[in-house]
Amino acid sequence: MKNIIRIIILFIGFGVNAQSYTFDYNLKIRCVNPKGATKITTGQFILNSDTPTYEMYIRQDNGGVLIDKIDNEKYILHDFLHSKISNKSFYNFTSIREINNNLEKRSIDHVDVEKIGENKYFIKCYPTKKSKSTNLEIIVNLRPTDRDLLRFYYLDLGYSIRQKLIASLKEKLHGNYNYFIESFSTNYRNGYKTESYIDGIEKIDLKIITPQ
Repeated sequence: MKNIIRIIILFIGFGVNAQSYTFDYNLKIRCVNPKGATKITTGQFILNSDTPTYEMYIRQDNGGVLIDKIDNEKYILHDFLHSKISNKSFYNFTSIREINNNLEKRSIDHVDVEKIGENKYFIKCYPTKKSKSTNLEIIVNLRPTDRDLLRFYYLDLGYSIRQKLIASLKEKLHGNYNYFIESFSTNYRNGYKTESYIDGIEKIDLKIITPQ
């Protein structure tokens, strides 16, 4: 009887502390380093189209992380291993981390977006409004869809900068945000460049409960 009570208490505790996340889109993504020996990274980018504050990545080695922005300065990272049995996915959460969201790797104060083709835009970033030289350049190719899925994947920048880039891009879309970024090329202006692509996109109905 005592063991049964302990088990019940454990389940109650898990339910109180657990956090629930739902996802409705799974994007198969690929990143290429075009300079020198090309390195290709593949994985999955899983998101909720109504809630951009959390997202999930599954790498090609089946490791993954669920990222939840909890306020303007911090987010929680849930590390997990992904496996499939009989075509059913399982997520074995292994650790939880908290990181500071304000530690941006570069300062971007001004963003200029130019339309350069059909659903193609050139994003130029400057450290200040008076700067003449960019410190980040991105060319994005959009594809229409039925929801606002405008997210950057494989972009080595903090949350606030990525949101600033998306907001600046949306200013050029005249109120219609039902697109996803099919591909984008990034020039970090320090010799490092990347090219990122979506190779597939599917609607899903996924709910995950993390042991908070």
